[in-house]
Amino acid sequence: MQPSNDFFKELILRERQATEAMLQANERFGLANRNGETELSVVDHHPGDVASDLYEREKDVAYLSDAYQYLEEIDRALGKIERGTYGFCEWCGAPIEAERLMIVPTARYCIVHQNAFEQSRAIDEARHAANPARPVEEGGVYGLSYPEGDEKKEAAATDGEDIWQMVEHYGTSDTPSTYGRGEMDFTDTAIEVGEPVGYVDPIEGFLATDLSGRAQHAFFVRSPAYEDYTAHLDAFGEDRWPFADEHVED
Repeated sequence: MQPSNDFFKELILRERQATEAMLQANERFGLANRNGETELSVVDHHPGDVASDLYEREKDVAYLSDAYQYLEEIDRALGKIERGTYGFCEWCGAPIEAERLMIVPTARYCIVHQNAFEQSRAIDEARHAANPARPVEEGGVYGLSYPEGDEKKEAAATDGEDIWQMVEHYGTSDTPSTYGRGEMDFTDTAIEVGEPVGYVDPIEGFLATDLSGRAQHAFFVRSPAYEDYTAHLDAFGEDRWPFADEHVED
């Protein structure tokens, strides 16, 4: 026998009363307490203690949000009882099983469409995790580019190390003393400070040509990349490239 709407109304009202009593007893999960951590009260605290308090507060905020959402579902169910539409699936209009309403009195869908919605939500979450949307701020930052598709493919792409090197150029808190004794300049504290930027082959760092791009018009610039390249050739006794002395621009 299908229970009456009055039975479910009383059941839902008890749910709301229990939820409101819980919120009042724990002072909205402690968020109503104004004597919380302030800037000066954590001066002599260990950062680990502050992190633990922050973690617990984050959980309280999530629990409070869930409680308020449940109260909204309760009010929605009470409104459907007043309109005479309670107990019917909002998608297909079929009656919702009494057993389901006994367990979840605020149910909005039948078990078939509820499972379909949860499966669709799981697919959307998996798709988002595989290819999350990039932050909108990246569109206004010059020099950042990300490949479309799966980054696990063997292709050159901008990764976290590249991003760090971009921002590290503007300075960090590292000093030569951070890395122990020895002669070191501030510019040498960066990661892979001598790594080529904008080219791959060493000769691209000093070899150039005109707009025609023909080899007959090639020349080189005496840059740090050129000095490193020639020093490497001299160290191994190799010949320098054929037209290295034909056209030089300092």
